Amino acid sequence: MAEAGENAVITTREAADALPPEVADEALLGAEPGDLLAMQGNLSAETTEALLRDQPLTRLAVELGTAGAGS
Repeated sequence: MAEAGENAVITTREAADALPPEVADEALLGAEPGDLLAMQGNLSAETTEALLRDQPLTRLAVELGTAGAGS
């Protein structure tokens, strides 16, 4: 958290773009109904599609922003 209370996520576009769908799916296996999946638009199209499509993620609330897209 930043001092002003906003998210302070530090990542590189290259690292996010290189995240394989299988690793992203595995990271969310412990997600429960009502959990929030927030994506900022910097994952590869393949990984983003997998996260939006694959189980058990269909029970998650999803927020997709585009602030990180193309940066």
